[in-house]
Amino acid sequence: MHDWLKKAHEDFPRVDPKTIFNFVKWVRHRHNLPYEPDSRDYQPVEETPYGLQEHEPLKGAM
Repeated sequence: MHDWLKKAHEDFPRVDPKTIFNFVKWVRHRHNLPYEPDSRDYQPVEETPYGLQEHEPLKGAM
C-alpha cells in the first residue's frame, strides 16, 4: 500500500510504511472490511542451465 501511494501521489509525505499499515488496519476494523489477500498462482518451472531461469513477464508490466 505504501509503495502504491508513493507512486500514485508525487506529493505524498514521507511516512513510515508501518504507519500506513496501521492506518489501513484501523480503517478495516472500524468499517468491518475483511482482508482479501491477492491470490498468486505458483507452478514448477523446468530445469534450466545453472545461473539462468526463464520466466513469463509480469502481468501489467510495460
